[in-house]
Amino acid sequence: MPGAHTSLPSRARKVCIIGGGISGLRAAGLLNAVGFDVTILEARDRIGGRIHQSSRLGLPVDLGASWIHGTQGNPIVHFAGKAMSTTIACNLVHSICASNGVWLSAATAWHHYAKVWEILEMAVDKSEKEAHLLPDSAKMMEFFREELDKRCREANEPEIHRNLMMQIVEMWGAFMGSDCETQGIKICI
Repeated sequence: MPGAHTSLPSRARKVCIIGGGISGLRAAGLLNAVGFDVTILEARDRIGGRIHQSSRLGLPVDLGASWIHGTQGNPIVHFAGKAMSTTIACNLVHSICASNGVWLSAATAWHHYAKVWEILEMAVDKSEKEAHLLPDSAKMMEFFREELDKRCREANEPEIHRNLMMQIVEMWGAFMGSDCETQGIKICI
């Protein structure tokens, strides 16, 4: 992104970000670092979004964000340690239940999670390399479905496999904080 703003007219170098949660604050920092004049609009009387702590009952209690997604290289891990927050690793591979109500083995669950993340990483790579070619309306789930359908056809996978993969990616969408159908594929890098 460095240098990308140099050809923009000066009036186009002003950006308004809706929401002062972690994503809005990060986007503001990135845009400001490359020369944009950034304004953040926040509806609450505080910034932080879902990250919020209250001491109204005496001791501090986290009222919001309780998951740290991706611990390697994530600055939130550093801040959590500095704040002496208790963190517990979550082993999600034991959390997949088949449509018949039977829990999948850890090995099978891990296999499916790995395939989902592989496709999601492909989508991020596509966004990084082709953001300028992607329409603003392009959705992460459109990419995911196309890639999953292609893989299922090539491997002659049963429909139940496809459905399970779709359930896992929908759970991923919930972790990200919004309906996976609405999440765009374009990312700001």
